[in-house]
Amino acid sequence: VPDPDDNPLTSIPSKAADGINQIQKWFIENTRLGIPVDFTNEGIHGVNYWRSTDFPMQIGLGHTWDRELIRKVGYITGQEGRAVGYTNVYAPILDVGRDQRWGRYEEIYGEDPYLVAELGVQMTLGMQTDYQVAATAKHYAIYSPMKGAREGMSRVDPQVSIHEVENIHMYPWREVVQKGGLLGAMVSYNDYDGEPIEGSSYWLDQRMRGDFGFKGYLVSDSDAVEYLHLKHFTAGSMKESVLQSVLAGLNVRCTFRSPDSYVLPLRELVMEGAIPMSVIDSRVADVLRGKFLVGLFDKPLKTEKEIREADAIVDGPENRSVALQACLESMVLLKNDGILPLDENSIKTMAVIGPNAAEAVRRGYGPAGGPSISVLDGLKTRLPKAEILYSKGCEIVDSRWPDSELIGYDPTQAELDGIAEAVETARKADVAILVLGGNERTCGENFSRTSIDLPPCQELLL
Repeated sequence: VPDPDDNPLTSIPSKAADGINQIQKWFIENTRLGIPVDFTNEGIHGVNYWRSTDFPMQIGLGHTWDRELIRKVGYITGQEGRAVGYTNVYAPILDVGRDQRWGRYEEIYGEDPYLVAELGVQMTLGMQTDYQVAATAKHYAIYSPMKGAREGMSRVDPQVSIHEVENIHMYPWREVVQKGGLLGAMVSYNDYDGEPIEGSSYWLDQRMRGDFGFKGYLVSDSDAVEYLHLKHFTAGSMKESVLQSVLAGLNVRCTFRSPDSYVLPLRELVMEGAIPMSVIDSRVADVLRGKFLVGLFDKPLKTEKEIREADAIVDGPENRSVALQACLESMVLLKNDGILPLDENSIKTMAVIGPNAAEAVRRGYGPAGGPSISVLDGLKTRLPKAEILYSKGCEIVDSRWPDSELIGYDPTQAELDGIAEAVETARKADVAILVLGGNERTCGENFSRTSIDLPPCQELLL
């Protein structure tokens, strides 16, 4: 497998655009009705192409409290997505944070439903400028109130009152649908009060389409359809799960596998009369409406000129300047006892310590690669006259993780030696910079915590 940085399809936007164009051409010319394909991708901090403009994670964007900036972020995300060939981008995330131990906290705007709604509206309006792409928000609904270390892979049983549901979790959805003109929504894995959202006509049809006036299409989160029989046990088979989902209001299944996993059971259900053709017509109409709005029927293929232009658009200098602004506005200084700002002219020796010091951490659901700079390398560049000392100190997590978070642990001799080395490095310097925190071992989807403290080995290093 070639390195993505050396693979033209991932490192050169015009090559990717040309590849998607060829696939689109095949579908138009070789399928019965010649209906153009709606190519989708993720994009909560920039579109999920290898080298697109990379913005802070959504929790960082939330820290900006800047509507105008988020509108620009949305526009660039849609602009670059369409330049490469995508017509639908999965963003923004409208989950409202309730428990900081939840693994996906990095993907949300924050804990205030008003903030989530206001930034969600702006992100959606920016993405859907001139219908350059459709924005598909996630995760509908009541997905985020999971308690730390309890949700795992199940995504079930959010124990919240109907008051919290309506005033905290549903509020951003209503605002983004009605004020942002949202064209897509992803249906979540979880249930509420024992009823899976995926199979609920109340949540998908009555609330979303009826109460909110949603005119777009609903797509399942990856395996949400089969979770009806594999985890929620409201269905006895994949075929029955398909039946419940489509009748409830689902338009599209997200996980595209072999036909027998979704399309063939759906055909059988239609032939048997279990799903009326009127329902199929309605579900298809929602998808076609979105395709019409983003111009797929007017102009499904890019010209050679448009394909070449992708190289100048994607991760271009103007877009990167907006990303820099977003990075600067996203930073939060929690405490300053007079040490900051550092006087770089007086620093002769600096110690840079910690498991994230030499790592350029990149998170998911956005740009996947491209150039990045660690804190260590950045300080070396900024302070060329100073001596920069480095010591890792410890790993992100210790040898007993995750048990150590609950019951503590006795560090190994190697761990003690690493911390001792870091202490000696710090003693040799005028100032020490500690770069601590998490990575994919401590946060992200399926990685909820029981505590918001640093992992024990980092606490020892600190």
